[in-house]
Amino acid sequence: FFVQNKHSQDVLIRNNINQNTVMGDTRFDSVLDVKNTNFKNPKIDSFLSGFKCIVFGSTWGPDEELITKFINSEILKGFKFIIAPHEISHQKSEQIQKNIKVQSALYSEEFITSKTQVLIVNEIGQLKYIYRYANLAYIGGGFGAGIHNTLEASVYGCPVLFGPKYQKFDEAKRMIELEIGFYVSNYQGFESKILSLLDSDEIKIKFRSKHFFKESEGATDKIISYLKEQGLLIL
Repeated sequence: FFVQNKHSQDVLIRNNINQNTVMGDTRFDSVLDVKNTNFKNPKIDSFLSGFKCIVFGSTWGPDEELITKFINSEILKGFKFIIAPHEISHQKSEQIQKNIKVQSALYSEEFITSKTQVLIVNEIGQLKYIYRYANLAYIGGGFGAGIHNTLEASVYGCPVLFGPKYQKFDEAKRMIELEIGFYVSNYQGFESKILSLLDSDEIKIKFRSKHFFKESEGATDKIISYLKEQGLLIL
């Protein structure tokens, strides 16, 4: 068994499963590969047109209540917003559009005007690439069962927000320690944290984020090397 950390190893050992090795988390390697992928999206480039952007990814109902209230307040000028809900049904997209007062459009639409402030991503497979456009990202799920993948956004060096249900995720706890990830518990915290982070030193956050991924990458190569040494993998 290849495990991510010492805690997981200890659980196996307590259950008399002694054939295990700590290798790290291969998800770091996966998101770094995505980051290094050559990706151009003319539709999003045209939508942003040089504006700064907040990406709200993998959102659920409770997340969207905070998001729509924040966008409708129009407290943040000179920004555009991308919302990628966890559920991409027509009904969900229509509901989000109905709740947003400013002009919005669906990603699937052929034409998006320059006045559009909110883009709703209603296609799968796009979000992990879209995070590269974010000046700040919010990851959904933290007001429900648990947060979604924070690494997909953090790998680009932007500050990452999420709800209070993050305790089961070691990477989120580490991000909080490094002050590259931040949790919010209510709308007041959501609004104030966004505003404070957008006024913070981006270079410091990017530096800490780069260090976080540097210290965590390489699990995939370790596993492949181990399997080759044991004669279990021939490349």
